[in-house]
Amino acid sequence: MLAAGLAFGAAAPGCASGPEVSPATNEPSAGGDVRAAQAAIERAALCGTAEVQGAPPEIEGQHTTSDGALVVMVRCGLFAYQGRYRFARVERDGTVTPLALQAPTLEALEGLVDTTESPLGDLVGVPELDAATGGVTVLCKSRGPGDCGVYATFALGAQALTLTRAQALTCAASDAAAAAGEEARLGPDWPVVYP
Repeated sequence: MLAAGLAFGAAAPGCASGPEVSPATNEPSAGGDVRAAQAAIERAALCGTAEVQGAPPEIEGQHTTSDGALVVMVRCGLFAYQGRYRFARVERDGTVTPLALQAPTLEALEGLVDTTESPLGDLVGVPELDAATGGVTVLCKSRGPGDCGVYATFALGAQALTLTRAQALTCAASDAAAAAGEEARLGPDWPVVYP
């Protein structure tokens, strides 16, 4: 069931219609069917008013759990060079459970997890969801070229994605390196700031 308050302070509506049913088995199919999961995400209003920030919510990655549910990465908004994402578990019956993002509050991680619109947190950047493990890597750019910002890895748990490693580079450090003639460094090559 969608947690109250996720839709920016208002109780989010539940799934008004029943779960989608697979014609082949006559069983709920949201847990294994991305189209049914997309419909469940829309009915549950996972993105709330974030939908108006660029494009309608869209599933951009999924991981099938051992019990047949889908963990989905939903794009809730687009910006100039990155997006705002939420994560949820979609059960076979169409029930949507939002997943929290757990990360420490460190100045070096500023902008990676934004809680201004959701208490569970939105992931800001260019993420990739590993279909095999459910883990997430993300580049949170501080500016368009992606030469500074935060590069992070999250592990999938039962109720949350938990930060396991973060690397960061300030734009000032990137500019200083460029002025010294050094080649630009990419996120995986930035200094580790967590743990």
